[in-house]
Amino acid sequence: MQYFVASTITYVIALYVAKISVALVLLRIAVTSKGVRILLICSMVGLTIWTTVTTFIVAFQCVPLSVAWGEGTGTCLPAAVLANTGYSISAMDIASSFLYAGLPAYLLKGVQLSAKVKASIIILLGLGVASSVVTIIRLKYLVDVGNLKSPTGLEAANAYLTTFV
Repeated sequence: MQYFVASTITYVIALYVAKISVALVLLRIAVTSKGVRILLICSMVGLTIWTTVTTFIVAFQCVPLSVAWGEGTGTCLPAAVLANTGYSISAMDIASSFLYAGLPAYLLKGVQLSAKVKASIIILLGLGVASSVVTIIRLKYLVDVGNLKSPTGLEAANAYLTTFV
C-alpha cells in the first residue's frame, strides 16, 4: 500500500507534466487563433488546480498517512472519496487527451505544410487518444474501489492493484 500511495501521487504529477507540455506545444502552434489560446490557457489552469487538489487528497487520505498501509492508528477518508478521486483522474485524463488530440487537426487545417508532415503531426499528437481508451477500460475497476468497505487492508490493496494493472 505504501508503494500504491507513492505511485498514485507520482502518476498524478507525471500526468500533469505530460499534459501541460502538450498544451504548451499547442499554445505555441496556436499563435493566430485567440479562441484556441484562451481554451488552452483555461485548460492549463484547470489542470493545475485539479492536480493540486488531487495530490492533496491522495497524500492526506489518512492521518497519519502510514495508516493507509496498516501501520498505527488514525483516520482515513472513506473508500468512496478515493474512488471519486480515481474517477476524477480518469475524467481529466480522458477530457484533456481528446482536447489535445483534436486541436492539432483543427490548427493545422489551413497551414501550408505537406500532407505527409501534417499527418505525422496529427498522428503523433493524437496518440493521447490511445491512452484514453485504456483509461476508459480502467473505469470498470474503479467501481470496485468505490464498493470497498474500508480503504485499507488486503481487499483494498487488491482493488488498488487491479486498477493499477
